[in-house]
Amino acid sequence: MAGPPAGFTGRDARLLPARGAGHTVHRETRTVRDLVREVARGVRQKLWTFDGTAPGPVLRGRVGDTFEITLVNRGTTGHSVDFHAGALAPDRPMRTIQPGRSLTYRFTATRSGIWMYHCSTMPMSLHIADGMYGAVVIDPPDFRTSTGST
Repeated sequence: MAGPPAGFTGRDARLLPARGAGHTVHRETRTVRDLVREVARGVRQKLWTFDGTAPGPVLRGRVGDTFEITLVNRGTTGHSVDFHAGALAPDRPMRTIQPGRSLTYRFTATRSGIWMYHCSTMPMSLHIADGMYGAVVIDPPDFRTSTGST
């Protein structure tokens, strides 16, 4: 039950509002990296990450928004990404790419909610356990923040 090590910085848990007024195109790049991190005092784990974090960065948008996410594989094995916020079968558009390659994944958010994204390369559970997952938050069209803005 040791405390965090010196220099530890916790993750900011605040969720920023979705950008744009709807029908926005979100173009982002996610880079796969293999890292070894201390996950508890004295315990190191090999992680496969999206942008060096596990879980990966949150994607945020609104119903009707399109996401163009370029996956760059700087890891040592094949990886992919499956966006549950999109209504696509993951077999072709979300296929595995090998180290040194990149692929742009595209989906349109048709339903509001909080959705998982993750590497779907087999064995999928190993990729998820090693850190390759994150969240997509999709606001409904009429959603208002606590400040009253949309």
